[in-house]
Amino acid sequence: MLTPNALLKMVSLKTCYIMLRSVVVPARIHEAMDDHHRWLYQLESEGKIILSGPTFLQDESPDAGVTLFVAKDFEHAEALAVRDPLVTSGAVTFQIRRWELKEGILLAK
Repeated sequence: MLTPNALLKMVSLKTCYIMLRSVVVPARIHEAMDDHHRWLYQLESEGKIILSGPTFLQDESPDAGVTLFVAKDFEHAEALAVRDPLVTSGAVTFQIRRWELKEGILLAK
């Protein structure tokens, strides 16, 4: 759950790291999902995840997954991402992107 403190932390950092998952072996998704959720909840309790969830195509079919990390750099974000059970099971691959927060109602001017 996105708490007010997590939101304030994200906004004060003005940068975060995005993990973009791409499914490569759909059959492995279901078997890794419980462990994936445990991994997410653990990182959330440590204050390392801001938001996470799946994306969908226009026809509502599942597509990629996205996770926003609080991390100090690319290497730190990647070290978190490689432990994702969806990754370790071979169900998905991932890419990391740094996201600079520049505009929006949550950012103080």
